[in-house]
Amino acid sequence: YLKDMREFINRHSEYDLFVLDCGDIVGNALSLFPSYKQTSDVLDVPMYRVIGNHDMEYGVRSYEHSYKTYEECFGPIYYSFNRGKAHYIVLDNCYYINRNYRYIGYIDERTLQWIEKDLAFVPKDHLVFVSMHIPSSSTKELEFNALLPDETSNASSLYDLLKGYEAHLLTGHTHNNGNVVFNDSLMEHNTAAVCGTFWKADICTDGTPSGYGVYEVDGNKLTWRYKSAGYPIEHQFRAYPVGASRDYPEYILANVWNWDEEWKVEWYEDGKYMGEMEHFTGFDPDAKAILSDKKRVEYDWISPIRTEHMFRALPKNREALIEVCVTDRFGNVYKVKL
Repeated sequence: YLKDMREFINRHSEYDLFVLDCGDIVGNALSLFPSYKQTSDVLDVPMYRVIGNHDMEYGVRSYEHSYKTYEECFGPIYYSFNRGKAHYIVLDNCYYINRNYRYIGYIDERTLQWIEKDLAFVPKDHLVFVSMHIPSSSTKELEFNALLPDETSNASSLYDLLKGYEAHLLTGHTHNNGNVVFNDSLMEHNTAAVCGTFWKADICTDGTPSGYGVYEVDGNKLTWRYKSAGYPIEHQFRAYPVGASRDYPEYILANVWNWDEEWKVEWYEDGKYMGEMEHFTGFDPDAKAILSDKKRVEYDWISPIRTEHMFRALPKNREALIEVCVTDRFGNVYKVKL
């Protein structure tokens, strides 16, 4: 994966590039921090890091102690920086609560006060990025009274601070890929994992290939795509022929992992335009097949998940030549023939 990233960086050396790691940089083995730093240095670009729940000290007496080793190695758990007309805020929302080595998604008051003061220096026409490990929310509507390890309980407090800016939340944690458009000025990008399914498969539990997000800032204008490791940047979805899915054996399927409501997913049968494919929530066929093989994935707690970036269509002729055509929110078109 570092090879893929290094090749991508070398091909785009004319840009002011940097890497933002959204956390879980080690798997509870904090002694690996120095090795991680040494290994990532091969990218030869600035690296900004976010603390994840697997980068904390466990078994300590308080939240404030949980990030002690991380800060000794990498510096503060919250900070900000500017690049052109974009402002980047990095924070810790992995709130360690000790009991049974548990944590919740939560932003403490100290950090919220700091963000408020920090944004006072940022012009309203600048982009604002907030990077934290745990997503703020997987849905547009916040779950009521949530104390969850996979969402940020007081996310609305962060949203309030970001009002008046075009803001993008960059998060990790789930090992899946998904975008949530809260409104015209606030969007969350929950990015899939470089490790795929915990190094047991090169796709994540939602079928997204191992990879990373690529964000291009031009002034205060932003575009983005997902980069699948080992594939060209144009690899933006996977299409499945009739019979590939046990759940929908008569259908063709498409998994469009970086989809949001501004994308279009259409299909053609023998060159004839058939319209948009049906959006549904379901399993990626490859992920379901691979992750159901416990001899391969080893861990009992790993299983495929239903994802919202699946699409299906029922061909009139099973023997027809099928083409799936996907258009992203920026007008880029991607096609796959089955």
